[in-house]
Amino acid sequence: MTETPSQRTARYLKEDPLLGDVLGWSSTAPQEWEAARPGLAIRQLRWRLGLTQRSLAARAGLRQGHVQRVEAGLDCRLSTLTRLLAAMGFEPMLALRPRR
Repeated sequence: MTETPSQRTARYLKEDPLLGDVLGWSSTAPQEWEAARPGLAIRQLRWRLGLTQRSLAARAGLRQGHVQRVEAGLDCRLSTLTRLLAAMGFEPMLALRPRR
């Protein structure tokens, strides 16, 4: 039987509870991770790490306004998200599922 995205997310959070703590998500509610907007996840992670938009932008080689647009959901390109996550010590994890 193939693992569903929710099951996979729950497994990742169980294997690494710090990840859920950093993002402010409980390991008992993995659907929160899947439902989160990328910009909101970036913002939550930045706050948890004590970074400002300006300091994150400097680490990622972007302008502060670009980070602001990402967090507002106006720029959700994978390349941009990857740069921001890498600047915070993370990498993206993608999951595919059939359309409803």
